[in-house]
Amino acid sequence: MYRGTAKERPATAEELFHKLFSNVSRLSELIGMNGLDPDFGLNRRMIWTWAALLVAIANVAFYLWKQRSDMVELVMVVPYACFVIQALHMMIKVLANHPNYKLLHAKSKQIFDMLNETSTSRKLMAESLQFGIVLQGFLAVMYTMAFIFIISMPLFIWCISGEKILLLMYRLPAVDDNTTHGFLETLALHVALLLVSLCGFVGIDCFFLALIIPIIAFNNQLTAHLYDIKWYLLPAGQAKHLVLMLERAQNAPTLTVGKFATFNMQFYDRIMRKIYSFVMLLATFLESA
Repeated sequence: MYRGTAKERPATAEELFHKLFSNVSRLSELIGMNGLDPDFGLNRRMIWTWAALLVAIANVAFYLWKQRSDMVELVMVVPYACFVIQALHMMIKVLANHPNYKLLHAKSKQIFDMLNETSTSRKLMAESLQFGIVLQGFLAVMYTMAFIFIISMPLFIWCISGEKILLLMYRLPAVDDNTTHGFLETLALHVALLLVSLCGFVGIDCFFLALIIPIIAFNNQLTAHLYDIKWYLLPAGQAKHLVLMLERAQNAPTLTVGKFATFNMQFYDRIMRKIYSFVMLLATFLESA
């Protein structure tokens, strides 16, 4: 007799909450910079990460000095410098303030526990957390696609036309990337640098999402609860207060970016979509060139 397969039990809000932060821990652990680890300290992976960062810093410093008299070439180096400075800042911050990361995790857990008391709130919280996990996966896929494109395109061009063209400016000292051996060594350097940056930047973005998702869920729950109240049964004075509360919940205080955009999940999602579109446009352009 055929027996239907049992439906998989949907993950609870608590399981989804832990999954959000476990994704951050796994990514950060790959480069030895897991500030959420209670036993965080010096490790081998951290040494390799710092070595890769020092190579990137040396390359940027060299090109900034070399191209200081050529404004066009100097402008092309500036994005690399910004990238390296951001990476250096994040790593120093993790080393110097790693207890704060655990404190933020604990505070986020307190907010989650406070909002996860009733069955209705648990359902809303689970939906928000599930969206956060999907968004984390979307970020990882986008960064991975960019990584694959940067590494595979030089190999593709080399196999088709024999030209050795690298998309990144990072080079190894005393290595001629015009030779086959030097080209492959330089490409291996790019792989190492991109792997470190992939884990680091995706980890930071995922940590940001894990922190703000419970807060967003709280605002959504507050609006939903206020909307479901039978205001017409309340005294006139309380009904007026309810209207004010509902208006404040729908227009909650927000962070702005230069006073022209609200810094929230929708804005973050739009930015990531535009970056994805730009990468795809660049890939199409290079393929047709």
